[in-house]
Amino acid sequence: MMKKCTAIVLALAMLLTLFSAQAFAEEDAEAALAEGMGYWWGTGPDGYDMKKAEAAFQKAADLGCADAWYWLGNLAWCGVQDGQMKQALAYYQQAADQGCGLGLYGLGLLYREEKRGIKQNFNTARDYFQQAVDAGCLAGYLGLGAMYENGEGTDKDGNKALECYQKASEAEDWYIRNEACRDIGLLYYDGVKGFEKDQAKALEWAQRAADEEYVNAYTSLGYFYRYPVDSSEPDVAKCTEMYQKAADHGRPYNLAVIYENGYGVQKNLKTANELFNQAIDGGRDAVSCLAALASNYLAGRGVTKNTDKAIEYANRALTASGEYRGVVKPGNVGVGLAIKILDQLGQ
Repeated sequence: MMKKCTAIVLALAMLLTLFSAQAFAEEDAEAALAEGMGYWWGTGPDGYDMKKAEAAFQKAADLGCADAWYWLGNLAWCGVQDGQMKQALAYYQQAADQGCGLGLYGLGLLYREEKRGIKQNFNTARDYFQQAVDAGCLAGYLGLGAMYENGEGTDKDGNKALECYQKASEAEDWYIRNEACRDIGLLYYDGVKGFEKDQAKALEWAQRAADEEYVNAYTSLGYFYRYPVDSSEPDVAKCTEMYQKAADHGRPYNLAVIYENGYGVQKNLKTANELFNQAIDGGRDAVSCLAALASNYLAGRGVTKNTDKAIEYANRALTASGEYRGVVKPGNVGVGLAIKILDQLGQ
C-alpha cells in the first residue's frame, strides 16, 4: 500500500512539474512575442529594431507561439532579399497549420497581391480571409473590407467595406483594432463608391489608432493634414509632427521627403538622405527609401552623383518590393521610380 501511495505521489509530482514547465514556456513565449512587437512597431523602450524583432519572434515561435510565425512572415515580406515572398508564404502557412487565424489572414494578403512566385487570385484570397473570420480572427475582416474597398473580385462598395472594418475595430488584439481604425480613416478620406469624403471623420478614426502609438496611423494622419479633402487649409505643423512620430517608430520616408522639399521645415538634403538611409535594410519604408536614394544618386541631390549607386539602389528597391518589373500597380510609387531609373539608364 505504501509503495502504491508513493508511486501516485511521484506521478502527481511529475505531472505538476510538466504542467509548470509548460506554463512557464507559454509565459516565456508570450513575453518574447510582446518584445518582438515592441521592436517591430517601435513602441518598446528601445524603439524600432527589425533584427531584434526577428530574434524575439523566432524565440516565441520556437517556444510554441503560433502567432509568432505570422509576424516572421511580415518580416520576410518587408525584407530586401530576393525570394522573401516565398519565405513569407511558408511562415504564414506554418502559423495557419498551428491554428493561427492571423496565418490565414497573411495567406490571404499574399494572394491579393501579384508578387514574385505567388500568382494573384482574388477568390483564394477571399477564401483565406473568410477562413480567418470563421476561426475567430477578426483580421479576416480587414482583408474582406479591403477587397470591397478596392473592388477586388467584387464591385466596389464603401458601405460593405466600412461594415467589415468596424467589425475588425472591435478586436481585442492591438494590431487588428488599430489597423481597422486607420482603414476606416482612409475610407472616409478617399471616399470610395457609395461613401462621401469626410475630413473630420478621417482624422477622428486615424487618431484613435495614433493614440495607441500605431505607426501606420501617423503616416496617414500626416498625409491627411498635408492634403485635406475639404476646404480647410493644410496644417503644416501637424503634418510634420505626425511624420516625425512615424520616423521615431521606424517609418522615416515621409519625414525625409519633408526635408527634401522644405515643406514646413528648412530644406536639408543631407538630413533627408540620412533619413532615407535608415530604412534601406528592410522595413515598411524600404522600397520607397531605396528608390528615393537611387533618384538622388542619379541627380546628385544631396550626395555626389553616382550612376552605379543609382542602379544599385534601384535594383534593391525592385527586389525588396517583390514585384515583377513588367507589372507596376497604382500606388507603388517607389517601384515605378526604380523601374523608370533603370529604364533611363538602359538597365
